[in-house]
Order: sequence, then C-alpha cells, then structure tokens
Amino acid sequence: MQSQDSEDAGRRFALGRPGTVGLLLACAVAVLLVSGIVPSPVTFHALLLSAITWIYVGFALQDGRGSAVVVEAIVAFVFFVAALLGLVYAPYLIAAAFAAHALWDVLHHDGAAGVGTSLPAWYPRFCAVYDVAHAVLFVALGTTNAA
Repeated sequence: MQSQDSEDAGRRFALGRPGTVGLLLACAVAVLLVSGIVPSPVTFHALLLSAITWIYVGFALQDGRGSAVVVEAIVAFVFFVAALLGLVYAPYLIAAAFAAHALWDVLHHDGAAGVGTSLPAWYPRFCAVYDVAHAVLFVALGTTNAA
C-alpha cells in the first residue's frame, strides 16, 4: 500500500490533460516533419527550441519581478546558444537541449527548486511532456544525423 504522500506525488506528475496535449502536439510536429513540407528539419528544430525557451521570459514579464525576468532570460539565452551550436556543429545537441528544457519545466512545477516565475499551473507539465516527446522523436526520426 502506497503512502498518501507518494499517491499525491503520482497525481501531481501524472500525464493528465496538459501532458496528453503536449504529447499529441509533438506527434503532430513529427507528422509535419516526415511529410517533407519542412525543407531543413535541423533548422526547424533549432528555431523551435529557440522560440519555446523564450516563452518563460514572457511569463516572467507578466509576473513583473525583475529577478524572474533576469533568470528566465539567462536560461533562455543558454538554450538559444545550445540550439545554435546544434544547428552549426552537432544536431544531437538540439535533442539534448529539448530534454534539458523538460527538466527546466519540471523545476517550474509547483515552484519546485525555488523557480518562482508565476505561470499557468498546467504549463510546466504540458511543456515538459512536449519537450521529452520532441527530443525522442527528433532522435527517432534520424534528424540528429542531418546537418
């Protein structure tokens, strides 16, 4: 029999509706990529990673605290650099950065680890699931071999 704490933790991190939507969105992007509509999948992934990471800056601006804006902007810039390095040198860095961004999402879940930017409660779960699914699909589709 599980304790109440472990049951609560399981519910907090369950896939739920936000995670399901994130997973479906990642699958839709994969369909787009295999359709051949996107001429350069690596460039697409690098641009997508760059855009996704700046969303937290928007949340921090809405939050209104300068410290939150600075932290989120620094982290977004680090992911932007990872996307650029992945685009220029090693595409697998893009997949690794998506996976790392999922960790950043988890740190925003319920204000864990002192990351206190105010944002919608559903967003970290949605984004974490999307990021992990996208990283896995990026590798599974063989995009890391293209340059």
